[in-house]
Amino acid sequence: MPDQKISELPVAPTITGDDVSMLVSDTENYQYSFAKLLQYITSNISTGNKISFVATIPQDSIGKNDDVAINTTQGAFYQKRNGSWALAFSLPTNNDSQATPIIYGTGEPNNSNGQVNDTYINTTNGKFYKKSGSGWQPVFSMLNGPPGGPGPKGDTGSSGINGKTLLYGSINPSNGTTGTNGDFYINTTTWVLFGPKVNGSWPGGVTMIVDPEGVGNINDLHTNNKSSLVAAVNEVLENGLDEDDIDETLKLEDDKLGVNLAEVTARRDFDKLVGALVPHPNYRSPTLILNANVSLTGEVGESRTPALSLVFSRLDAGAAISYQIRKAGNVVSNSTQYTDNITLGTSAISYQGYVNHNQGDILNNIIDIPDPEGRIGANQALASNVLNFTGYYATWYGPAAAIPSSGASARSLPGKQFTSQPNTFVLNTLNTQTTLVVVTAPGKSLASVVDLDALNAVITSEYVLQGTISVNDIAGNPVPGFKLYVKQMGVAYSTSHRHQITLA
Repeated sequence: MPDQKISELPVAPTITGDDVSMLVSDTENYQYSFAKLLQYITSNISTGNKISFVATIPQDSIGKNDDVAINTTQGAFYQKRNGSWALAFSLPTNNDSQATPIIYGTGEPNNSNGQVNDTYINTTNGKFYKKSGSGWQPVFSMLNGPPGGPGPKGDTGSSGINGKTLLYGSINPSNGTTGTNGDFYINTTTWVLFGPKVNGSWPGGVTMIVDPEGVGNINDLHTNNKSSLVAAVNEVLENGLDEDDIDETLKLEDDKLGVNLAEVTARRDFDKLVGALVPHPNYRSPTLILNANVSLTGEVGESRTPALSLVFSRLDAGAAISYQIRKAGNVVSNSTQYTDNITLGTSAISYQGYVNHNQGDILNNIIDIPDPEGRIGANQALASNVLNFTGYYATWYGPAAAIPSSGASARSLPGKQFTSQPNTFVLNTLNTQTTLVVVTAPGKSLASVVDLDALNAVITSEYVLQGTISVNDIAGNPVPGFKLYVKQMGVAYSTSHRHQITLA
């Protein structure tokens, strides 16, 4: 046969997986089967997710993430997420008088049909339209690709075991004459499902009708033409929704699937489905912080002039209406600022702020639909943190020229440890004095003394209790009950030692 150009070759009437073609790669000629080409295509082109119909929630070993299973008995939608099947949505079982339809047909929409904001689906090409004041506008498309060619011829398989049958009829099945063990049966008059048949007997049936008023006229749903509906659901699951895809009125007319679904979808039902599959907005709660310009603690009798200020961070709440600052529960200011004059005592002087704010705005979810779930409500008394101003007595300690004989000489000791601070501290002896003193605050006593510079020797007994004395607070008010402990030495340390003091 003489050489021919490719354009001169006859056209093959059909192509199967057993056919062979030629591939040129790097100036070399190769042959390959169409079965090998099909294997390459299926391995390198990802497929979409699957919708199946089940009688119960599937096992986790079945399907892949984002697959959907519909339980027609219970009206439940399951979705596989992170390797596990979970209930994503259930059809409502109560009546809904607010059902709104979606308009659809086999051609382009006519501007004389529908209302503003209606949705129209062209079932011929999968295009979705939304009606505005200027007419119908396309918003997105669910076009399918062309059908694929035939695959390669497979090997003849081995004979399978006897399968089970789904039977149907207009009356209930008979134990003696209808079906075999493992079969199922549908009564097409009452739409009751029986099965599986066990030990020659049919069990009681289960109705296949879930709330007829919620889904429209059940008799209109008897159709096998479901392919377009499945394609539409797959498109939504894989690609999500745009903000213009959804409207408050969802209308279906009689062309879709050849049935009347005029009341199949209510806005309330759609909102439930969106709520199950779309995360709610993250509403941020407001905060109210009360600040002060001075320390909250000090010595008993110390005077303070705290300047207090409230800071309201509304985040997703409404605007502030009014403020309060309260002292010991009593209102002392109706603004965000307050300045006071106080004297610290052992009993805390407390302040707290409050704000009255409005309800926050409704936020959109990730598909730009307003979602009030978690919206921040109005609050007439959002409370701030509490500021407690408290005074404490001090333990005085250190080397001294003589044993303190008055409160003034006790206060002149170099060390001071408030009762709000840890009970353990260090007294530095220096190397000039032979008298070491610890004057403990009321309620405190000396528990132990360890010389850290003498191999951690315990010298508690060398600090002898001399009795109690009265020591004035910082305001000059006498306070009784201070215990006086003294260690006296014949000679001062040659170098300063660290005495670790622990109080009880």
